[in-house]
Amino acid sequence: MKQLGSSAEQYFGTVPMRLLIATIVLLTSSLITGCGSTAAYVADPKTRIVTSGEVSTGDAGAAWLNSIDGPYRMVFCEASPETGECLEPSVGLTAKGLGAIFLPLTMEWNAIDVQARDTEADKKPTVRGKVSASVNGIAPRCARVRGVLQVVDEQTLVLKLNRFYCNWVGIGNVLTSAQFSFQTFDVDSQTGNGYYRLAFYGTGNARGSGYFKVSLEPTR
Repeated sequence: MKQLGSSAEQYFGTVPMRLLIATIVLLTSSLITGCGSTAAYVADPKTRIVTSGEVSTGDAGAAWLNSIDGPYRMVFCEASPETGECLEPSVGLTAKGLGAIFLPLTMEWNAIDVQARDTEADKKPTVRGKVSASVNGIAPRCARVRGVLQVVDEQTLVLKLNRFYCNWVGIGNVLTSAQFSFQTFDVDSQTGNGYYRLAFYGTGNARGSGYFKVSLEPTR
């Protein structure tokens, strides 16, 4: 009598099951490929602060940003490293990833509404406010953020926003971080360029990086 194979061989050896397994592998690979990356972030460009044609270093940029008598809005867009101008169509900075049940997530970061700043001599220059962003077109509810202005290695102006809480449609709970390293900032036009990286982790996970343009706009 012909011996039957094991139940696993019978189950996984069928053509439909092999096709199903191949489909799952392909789908999983596609989802992983679609996730964002922070590989485009450049941590240490030498910052050029331009004031009336005069060029200075990142220290001057940190002092100037912290001297602005707010409130004001920092408006971001994805930009071309070659021209420094916003890409068309103009969109915010993006991070891509996955939520529960493999739900694709795209975060679009548009602005920081700066409402206060720390001016005490013994503290690092900081700005405080709210983030304007959306995930899959829906704005999350985020805690107020604190951004620290640092000058790294005496040459690179960096704005860091570390681990602030956001909730998305009541079910998504994540900690979000953002970092911006400035390549240039023009005090007269109040615009700047540089590199960014974004990430959030929790019930959803996403990452993103690239080149930005930022414009400062008074809001009072």
